[in-house]
Amino acid sequence: MVINLKKNTVFNIVVIGAGNVGSRHIESLLLIDIPTNIFVIDKDLDSIKKSKKIYKNSKKNKFINSINFFENISKINFDIDLAIIATNSDVRKSILKKMVNKNNIKNLLIEKVAFQSSNDFKEIMSLLKRKKIQCWVNLAKRIFPLFQKLKIQMNNKKKIIINASSGNFDLGCNTIHYLDLFYFLTKSKIKSIDMNLIDKKIYKSKRKGYIDFNGTLKATTLRGDQLNITNFYGINKDHILEISNQKFYYLILPFHNKYYHNNTNNKLIEKSFYQPKQSEMTNIIAKEILLEHKCDLPDLKEAFITHKPMLDSFIKHVNLIKKTKINYCKIT
Repeated sequence: MVINLKKNTVFNIVVIGAGNVGSRHIESLLLIDIPTNIFVIDKDLDSIKKSKKIYKNSKKNKFINSINFFENISKINFDIDLAIIATNSDVRKSILKKMVNKNNIKNLLIEKVAFQSSNDFKEIMSLLKRKKIQCWVNLAKRIFPLFQKLKIQMNNKKKIIINASSGNFDLGCNTIHYLDLFYFLTKSKIKSIDMNLIDKKIYKSKRKGYIDFNGTLKATTLRGDQLNITNFYGINKDHILEISNQKFYYLILPFHNKYYHNNTNNKLIEKSFYQPKQSEMTNIIAKEILLEHKCDLPDLKEAFITHKPMLDSFIKHVNLIKKTKINYCKIT
């Protein structure tokens, strides 16, 4: 990719939320190879301290024009080329609205789960459309080389079955990753999500203040593809992912960076694969957005296709158990 930048061009990138995920974004942005000012915002002083340490221990990069750390978004009073919102989902809408109404923002990258209700999603989509701001959701499995290879190989021609299972999986948090991968491989919208095999009990998430589910969730597309996600709560079980159609079969062990697939003689062949870390991806994603105004992540409209049926199903399940009428789901 050869793009000639105007003389003295420096991009302003703001990272809001410097916790576990946000710090990985920062770590990656420190590797960017286009002129950049980085601004980190987090009200938690420990997160700011951690980010400063990451910067201090990073290799000097001539493309980083400056890096600044703030505790409040009120300090940001300039045009933003890219804002990365890595906060928890419950405050994301309010922070995003405040930023968008206060600053001139060209591009947004937000973490998943994007929002906690379909209504919040619709409100933000309407706002960003009005403001002409591009926005992507960080559902990165679809940009992993292995899954891009599978998409080409399976070619959307035959129905796909995906089985994902693990112990202590955080079903509430991680389901969206597999729904997005499901949609990416099939390009068929979700027809239904079956929660009948999910426990009639709300579990505490590993993330304080959020909820989780246990059991098996089943999703079906309009053309009949199937996705089954099973969480074994409280059981130390390895993560297993199976992806197959009438011709191909892949058994993937993500924690071991290896997979098995059938050859022409229908024998399983073992291969290793590489899963890029967030600390290796954000700089590449940011560069694509800033220079080409696009990236391979789903934009907000596409992410809504998978978020909506998931959020609606989760909310319905919570209301059924708790006998309430809430319109949001406490997952992040």
